Amino acid sequence: MELCGTYSHPNGHVNCVRFSRDGTVMATACDDKVIRIWSTETLCLIRYLVGHQGEVRALDFSSDSSLIASCAWDRSVRVWEPEHSDESGVCECVSKSRHRIGTLSSDIKFAHDFPSDSDPLFASTAD
Repeated sequence: MELCGTYSHPNGHVNCVRFSRDGTVMATACDDKVIRIWSTETLCLIRYLVGHQGEVRALDFSSDSSLIASCAWDRSVRVWEPEHSDESGVCECVSKSRHRIGTLSSDIKFAHDFPSDSDPLFASTAD
């Protein structure tokens, strides 16, 4: 295994790092309530996913990497389409959980191998 590069977050801790299925981008979930999308080739910032009101704890890419799901300490689950952003690279969430999660979210996963036509989304809580 080879270290390809290092990453330092200027505004707090990185709680989770996930790579797209094709390995071209990585996403970081951070204490500053923002998800950042990075090029794995250049380690340059590509996009910001803005909307959580608490620390982002976990995230995951869908099987085709067109969606990112995230959960945060604001007790919400959000789904994003990172390819759709404005000129400044800011992306708004396309779906938010209708009901607040009862306790703090600790992990989220798309079930890529689940026998379904789509990727079901599962979130775990601190309960």
